[in-house]
Amino acid sequence: MGYVANTNADKRAMLESIGVNSIADLFTDVPEEHRFPELPLPPPLSELDVSREIEALSERNMRVSGMSFLGGGAWNHFIPRAVPYLASRSEFATAYTPYQPEASQGTLQALFEYQSMLCELLGMEVVNASHYDGATSVAEAALMAVNAARGKRKKVLVSGGLHPQYRSVMQTYLQAMQVKLMALSAGIASAEAFHSAGGSPDYPFGQAELKQLAAAADEETACVIVQNPDFFGSIRDLAGLADELHAKGVLLVVHTDPIYLGLFRPPGADGADIVTGEGQPLGIDLSFGGPYLGIFGCTKKLVRRMPGRLTGQTTDTEGTRGFVLTLNTREQHIRREKATSNICTNQGLMALRASIYLALMGQAGLREVASLCYHKSHYAAAEIDKLTGFAVPDDIRFFREFVVQVPIPAAEIVKGLSQQGIVPGLDLGRYFSGRRNELLVAVTEMNTKDDIDALVSALENVA
Repeated sequence: MGYVANTNADKRAMLESIGVNSIADLFTDVPEEHRFPELPLPPPLSELDVSREIEALSERNMRVSGMSFLGGGAWNHFIPRAVPYLASRSEFATAYTPYQPEASQGTLQALFEYQSMLCELLGMEVVNASHYDGATSVAEAALMAVNAARGKRKKVLVSGGLHPQYRSVMQTYLQAMQVKLMALSAGIASAEAFHSAGGSPDYPFGQAELKQLAAAADEETACVIVQNPDFFGSIRDLAGLADELHAKGVLLVVHTDPIYLGLFRPPGADGADIVTGEGQPLGIDLSFGGPYLGIFGCTKKLVRRMPGRLTGQTTDTEGTRGFVLTLNTREQHIRREKATSNICTNQGLMALRASIYLALMGQAGLREVASLCYHKSHYAAAEIDKLTGFAVPDDIRFFREFVVQVPIPAAEIVKGLSQQGIVPGLDLGRYFSGRRNELLVAVTEMNTKDDIDALVSALENVA
């Protein structure tokens, strides 16, 4: 196919439409001294010099080790060496896109195994071949719930315990679709309070909020979205919530943590219609925030409206087992407004890593990882709670993360301890103006008792 550039007439028409005289006028906001071709760039370097410069810059990075207690959506878990080794084999790295299943049977089988294992883990009937990350999975769940209601319900109730960045992604997704994203504020469903509902330290994120969400759901509500464990690490009891919502024709969407499910009841057992999750803990590196893995599962009743790809197992005319993309066609991904979603690519490599991780760990291994996270985090919480000026709420059940009330701004503690090579957790004031003296601490199997004791000692000294 030949490439035809814009003609001068095309450019003039576009500039007139925008309301400027020249292409240069499009860059008036950029200071003149920083515009091409007069850029004050340093002199060129050789490849060797560039390599040295990059290595010097990389030495300034803080390495994630057992002395990191940072969570809030991405966690430092152990990754068996077999995971990156197998995932990087050329059979996977060079496989053709699953658009052509006959050319990529290995890729499709790996995705089928991923779907099968995640169905068991989530307690769901169907799991797709992944999304970009946890945030996009939640947004797609909201979109799917609205579509399932055939446009008759355009209200989505969101728990204040949902990750604040996920809430922002949802708003970006749905702002042009006339969907009301609503959170609870003082027990009242409010669209205006969507971004601020989590700002109050005493907001009822626990069981009280679940009851209020169920009560606020009405004939305009497509779904209620809750996170369990929530952004603050708290465990919710979802028993009975689905029944209350289903009686009103409302779907229940649960965002969960795959490691948590190694020890606790899956959302499917509580009647969830759609389950999403962040798959990063399943053998995927932190990698400065991505690429990650968006987990997405639902009931068979909703499978025709499921976004993304679904791999199925079948047999050919000779009876040989094979794998295909099923319940949608290649054209599904280019149907624009008629498509279930505009997500047309999956995180295939990340799903592969998750498949290898789950196969290596097995049921017993996953349970052991979850148990280590649970017990080590509770040991850390108990020790921190003994410190003068520090407090860990004793009426909240948690899994791997917990909130610590600290005597000085959490940002100061994070800065002080980071200089000592310890990342103590996440400053909640970063997201909530009313929680500047609260620190979100995450403990995984990577943190030894000595690491935890060092954190406790460092907290005492800094504060």
